[in-house]
Amino acid sequence: MASVIGERFSHALLAQAADLTEIETARGVEALIAAGLCAERSGDLVFARRRLRYGLYYGLLPARRRQLHEIVARALQARPGDAPEIHFATLVHHFTVAGCVPEARHSQLRLGQVHLHQGAYTAARKSFGLILDMAATDPAARVSEFDARLGLAAVAECVGQVDVALAELRTVAANDAGQLDACRRAALLLARGRLNYALGNDDIAFDYMRHALGEA
Repeated sequence: MASVIGERFSHALLAQAADLTEIETARGVEALIAAGLCAERSGDLVFARRRLRYGLYYGLLPARRRQLHEIVARALQARPGDAPEIHFATLVHHFTVAGCVPEARHSQLRLGQVHLHQGAYTAARKSFGLILDMAATDPAARVSEFDARLGLAAVAECVGQVDVALAELRTVAANDAGQLDACRRAALLLARGRLNYALGNDDIAFDYMRHALGEA
């Protein structure tokens, strides 16, 4: 389990992922340290050698590795403790390796939203672009595509590219085949209204906003 978590891991995460009691975890950690497999560093555990962790990790059968990655991801979801960008990036990694595609997409979206909030626009654009790549091979991921394009539009608006933002939203509207829920349709209409208002297209903007009120 420890090799799947990563090169560095906490006692609490190991206990939750492995479903161990506090006493069982303490005994296991003591055994790892006594055997020279791990060492404590700033309250966490680290593998003594990178090759050791790789040996343990790749010694697991692929199906078992995927299963453990999902278990670790679920444990992380229950106890977010890292900075948001680290937390969601770690979830993306574990869910992706586990083959949990919807969960990986959702975590990638949340990562993009965190980057957007932090003003890390290049990183946000990359995260939302990765969601579009995932959605391209999954016809059932239309909602994820909408959320990603809304994120890309927000990035473009933040950097002053209003025309690019509107183009993203037009793509969403053109691809909507009745799969978006009322809330997302209203959000799309409001965003198009706001951006048109910023461009001075008052009549178009107000028309979008009236339609948005009808969806809400």
